[in-house]
Amino acid sequence: MDDNMTPAPLLPRGNRAPRWLLIGGATVASVAILGFGVLLGSTIIPAFAASHQGAVRTQRSFGQGPQMGDHGPGAKGFGRSLSVTSVTASTIVAKDGHGNSVTITTSASTTYTRAGKTIDRSAITAGTNISARGTRNSDGSITATAVEIVLPGYHGTVTAVNGGDITVHDARANTTHIIHTDAATTFMRAGATSSLSAITTGTQISAIGTLNSDNSLKAEAVSIQLPHVGGQITKISGNDITVQQRGGTQVIHVSGSTTYTSITVTSSGPTKSTASLSDLKVGGFILAEGTKNSDGTLNAEAVTLLPAGGLGHGKWGPPGVAH
Repeated sequence: MDDNMTPAPLLPRGNRAPRWLLIGGATVASVAILGFGVLLGSTIIPAFAASHQGAVRTQRSFGQGPQMGDHGPGAKGFGRSLSVTSVTASTIVAKDGHGNSVTITTSASTTYTRAGKTIDRSAITAGTNISARGTRNSDGSITATAVEIVLPGYHGTVTAVNGGDITVHDARANTTHIIHTDAATTFMRAGATSSLSAITTGTQISAIGTLNSDNSLKAEAVSIQLPHVGGQITKISGNDITVQQRGGTQVIHVSGSTTYTSITVTSSGPTKSTASLSDLKVGGFILAEGTKNSDGTLNAEAVTLLPAGGLGHGKWGPPGVAH
């Protein structure tokens, strides 16, 4: 794994934080969260499902921040999508990677997305791969607040850009892939809209879309992956934020252009809202992404404030946080 591609946070353990159910992934308790990262509005961790063919990986909450699951792309039990078997006016029946049937109940308020864009429910048909977020009912069905179409994708380091074609090398799989972009492709960086011009040799990206017969990818969305730091805040001094990680402390520099997002937990799952520097408090957990300096500090372009306890081992905290 590349140095800047930190493993995804683990599911919380113990009784110190709310527990979640990942349909198609690791199962714990009462709330179903598939596509959790779509709420975070940043691109800290590229998220792909465990099942893949070669280096082709299935998108899960693409380019939308930290995920809950096992350690990163390819990990057992992390982010497996559901395959739709039938659709009615109010339900979607799908199977997980183990062949277990899952009934997803939808309503007029359920939202549907594909590559970050809102779509009509009619796009969900038999054979479609999806993820779903909502609450688990006593009969085991899920009342969905959001359903997302899961797409195949590639990630890696850019080795060449030729017009709208991007060549990436996936160091983990030691494979090279071509990603085709066009005027319809959306680009994201640190939770904000970006462009093809921001992608140069050496940039790390994730892309999702549809596979061509030659295994190249027609990209619907491309996410620029930036260095990132997560930890528990131990000190705030002006625009300098110090966080504690397992390996020591890390200083994060913020500026007037840094964006802030806060994650809160409701009965139907995490929700996001706009935040500010004043919302950061000593003891809180954050994830920041931006550019690394020669002294190891990070200039943050985006900061995500996490629920009390963070997002990690036994708490809602990112990996590497000292507990």
